Order: sequence, then structure tokens, then C-alpha cells
Amino acid sequence: MLIKMQIGFLKDILYITQIVKAGTITAVAQKNGVKVSNLCKLIKEAEKEFGGLLFIRTNKGLVPTPKALEIAKKADEIEGLINECAKEFLKKSTINCVKVYISKGLEFHDLEKVHINMVLCSEPSDADVIISTQEPSDTKNTLVVHTKIGNAVTQDLWLIAKDTNEAKELLMSFVLMFRC
Repeated sequence: MLIKMQIGFLKDILYITQIVKAGTITAVAQKNGVKVSNLCKLIKEAEKEFGGLLFIRTNKGLVPTPKALEIAKKADEIEGLINECAKEFLKKSTINCVKVYISKGLEFHDLEKVHINMVLCSEPSDADVIISTQEPSDTKNTLVVHTKIGNAVTQDLWLIAKDTNEAKELLMSFVLMFRC
């Protein structure tokens, strides 16, 4: 089985497992930031693939069938192994997780290519690295990068890093990514 197919299958059974645990599609959709209609479609397609009903719809929500419970049990085992591998990898990693704040109005794709141990945070005060379109009042550990938007427009981005090796390393990765 191709990796793309394996990832799709894993995603589907993890969604099914969350629906089994929550009892509603709406709760799982909200938790994962997906549309209810997409999860309904996923269930219908999975029921075709698995050859039978996975849930019985009732007034009180969805009741999983024995097949759905069996899928959920196997998916729990897989998820446990994935979490175990992630913990082991992160424990041995020499790079700590770096928290990044990206100011409102900015959107970047494929950030995981910049730094694998990076998480986005919602407040600049929580961040190790801040990417902003506004010049900060304190310019210590700050770099300005001129990024090109389209053919004729450039935008100044201020990149601010806390005084740690990981933050400075990530800052330099961003500088290389954004420089015109």
C-alpha cells in the first residue's frame, strides 16, 4: 500500500475512533476543524469499504456497531504506538520545541519545512519567535526582512527572537525563507 493511501486510511480510522468515543459527528468536526459534511461523507465511504454499517443513527447520537468498535480498538493501538514513537523521538531530540507567533493578517504555508519542532501560539508574549508586519518598540534580537509580494510590492517583516539558540536558529531559517 502506498504511503498516501496508508495516511488516508489512518486518518479515516482515527476519525471513526473519535466519533465512536464522542458519539456525535458534530463534536469531532468542531474539535478537528473539519466540516460535518466531510465526516458524514467519510463515514459513508468507510461503510462501503468495510462492507457494512459503522454507526446506527439515533435521537441521542450515533451508536457504534461491533465493526466500528473493532476498528476503534485497532486504531487506539496504532495511535498508542504513534504517540510512543513521538515521545521517544522528542525525548532524544537535541532541538527543543520553539513557539512561534505570526501576527494577524499573515499566512504562511508549509511551515513544517522551516523547523520540525515548531508550534504556533496565539499570543506574542508566549512566543520564542515573533513574525510581524509592525515594527516592534524593542529592536533587540530583531531582524527586518523585505519580502516580495507579487511582482511590484514588497512587505517588511520584523522577525523577533528570544535570546535562546533554538529561537535564533529558527529566526535565521525564516530569514532565509523570506528574503527577496
